Amino acid sequence: MVPGPPDHGQPAAVRLDKWLWGVRFYKTRTAATDACRAGHVKLNQMPAKPATLVKPGDNVEARVGELEDVVAIFRLV
Repeated sequence: MVPGPPDHGQPAAVRLDKWLWGVRFYKTRTAATDACRAGHVKLNQMPAKPATLVKPGDNVEARVGELEDVVAIFRLV
């Protein structure tokens, strides 16, 4: 058995609404949840629900007001 890379206590995946709030795309988790439900957030080019799990390697598109940001997730903190 070959050991994998150390995880240093990082979670393997996080809920999308928590991640959007944690990286401050939205001021509150409720706002992040509402944005997901309204279709303003896509995960890997697909509409995403708030409870969808994100992990390193995923791409998130989020519309905040008139701005649309596209980010790649490299690690979860």
